[in-house]
Amino acid sequence: GGVCAPEPVNHVAFADALPEALQVVVEGMGHADMLDGVERTLGRRLCGGAGDPDPARDVVARLLVAALDGADPATVDDPLLRVER
Repeated sequence: GGVCAPEPVNHVAFADALPEALQVVVEGMGHADMLDGVERTLGRRLCGGAGDPDPARDVVARLLVAALDGADPATVDDPLLRVER
């Protein structure tokens, strides 16, 4: 967890609360990495994130397309992606 997602309330706590759900993690991605422009710049100063957020954004875009196609997120092949059951 970082400043905006400390250990007791980060994504792990949400995954533990709903064990039958999939936990999809894009390694190194911060919350603000999905924003654009000045909001992204300011948000990354608060939350951090990957050195270059664009590869993580590409993974999220492919996950969204997979979800719209009804595909399992585990079918998206990328070294940044971790899917846990």
